[in-house]
Amino acid sequence: MAVINLDYLKTFFQTYDKPTEEEFADLIDTLSTVIDIVTYHVPGNGNIWEDVNSSLQIDHQQKQLGVVYHAGVTYLFDAPLGTYGLGGIPTASNNYVKLVESQFTATQVEQLLALIVDDISVNTSLSVSQFEKGVVTSVVYTAIIDHEDVTVTQISVNSNTYPIGAIQTNIIIEDKLEETKSYVLTVNYIYNGVSKVYSETLTVYGYAPQFSGQSAITNYDLAPVNSILLSKYIGEGNNLVAKTVYNDMYLWFILSNNADIVDQNQNLFTVGEWTSNEFIIMKTGFVKLQNGQNEPVAFYRSLKTLNSKGITFKFESK
Repeated sequence: MAVINLDYLKTFFQTYDKPTEEEFADLIDTLSTVIDIVTYHVPGNGNIWEDVNSSLQIDHQQKQLGVVYHAGVTYLFDAPLGTYGLGGIPTASNNYVKLVESQFTATQVEQLLALIVDDISVNTSLSVSQFEKGVVTSVVYTAIIDHEDVTVTQISVNSNTYPIGAIQTNIIIEDKLEETKSYVLTVNYIYNGVSKVYSETLTVYGYAPQFSGQSAITNYDLAPVNSILLSKYIGEGNNLVAKTVYNDMYLWFILSNNADIVDQNQNLFTVGEWTSNEFIIMKTGFVKLQNGQNEPVAFYRSLKTLNSKGITFKFESK
């Protein structure tokens, strides 16, 4: 299988053609080849140049040539004084190569390189997306950065830098959180000769608990979380449900934000102040989190106790 000229590659797939297994393999190899790009400046005689790794021979009088080296093959392109494009021959043990002609233009070479050189691939994850605020919760942040085709210069998470692997960098951070925290991944790298920056933010959210249900208690001011005799919910928003048979109990919602209260038929209740005579009364206050912090909430309670006489009623906060 081989990496070959794209224009020639296209001839395998013209109308009514039946590409062979080998031709499909050539297509895959050409479009998935990993290459390194180096620019050499040829001395005035145009024949020989040297670097720290090798001494190579060019049989052409050009003063500057772009060089792509991959898997024992050296590709020469974009000769500034000629019509040369991508091409090459396998290097011998002495690393001597010859320039070969091609129909690629400089623009086409850039397009080809964009096809066969992959940008970095980043996969990040959090072991949990949310947790109860004030409760110590274990969280694992993981980042996997594949950078086989590019030169990565720095990788950091929340401004802390990490060692860069040869072709892949794996980062695992284990935390114990009580509050919302964001992990900001930043990757600085060079892609096709251009400096680029990749950035991604993952956030694990700590939510104060919210509550709904029925209770005989008339006032939950500063109630500790563990002593509230209602159903507890952890998450964003106020879409809570209290669905049960009421036996001379108060309807209760304790929410992080103000909300509308509706019945099972989506009829909206008018909410009044705590001292008013509306069906639902409301006031602001606090619940005490498990770590002792006070969290501001809105208390909603039916003005009177409810008795559904054996029938299940549903109320929702929205």
